[in-house]
This record gives sequence, C-alpha cells and structure tokens, in this order.
Amino acid sequence: MRGDWEGFYRLRAGKMRVIFIVDFDSAELEIYTIGARGDVYK
Repeated sequence: MRGDWEGFYRLRAGKMRVIFIVDFDSAELEIYTIGARGDVYK
C-alpha cells in the first residue's frame, strides 16, 4: 500500500477489510484495524 499505509497489508473478508503488519523476523502478525471496506482508510 502507499502513502500513510506504506508497509501495511490488507485482506478483504466479505464486506470487511483487515489492515495488518507482518514481522517476518519474529513471525508475528499485528492487526491494526478491522472495519467496513469503505471506512477503514479514513
């Protein structure tokens, strides 16, 4: 992703969107936000 979301990943699950960061060194997943697809980027 670009802009303020640089380094984040996104996953669409139905009408929901999950924004998260993956730390490959420690094999950890940090969820930043979960919300409706149109609202999570605001």
